[in-house]
Amino acid sequence: MKLRDDDAASFVAQFNAYRKEAKAKNQALEGELLRVFSHAKALEAVVRRVEKGEYAVRQRGASSRVVVPCIPLQDRPVRGNYRILLNV
Repeated sequence: MKLRDDDAASFVAQFNAYRKEAKAKNQALEGELLRVFSHAKALEAVVRRVEKGEYAVRQRGASSRVVVPCIPLQDRPVRGNYRILLNV
C-alpha cells in the first residue's frame, strides 16, 4: 500500500512539473504569435498602400527597370525576435 502511495505522489509531482512547464511555454508562444500577427498586419498595411500608389517610387539600377517604393520609417513594421517559432 505504501509503495502505491509513493508512486501516486511521484506521478502527481511529475505531472504538476510538466503542467507548469507546458503552461509557461504556451504563454511564451502566445505572446510571440501576437507579435507575429501584429507584424503581419503592419506589412499588410504597407502592401495596401503600395498597391494604391501612396508612396513615391524610385528606379534602382541603371540598366534594370526595377521600381522600388520609398516607404517611410514610421510605416515600416518593427522587426521582431521570433526565436520560439523559428526553433519549432
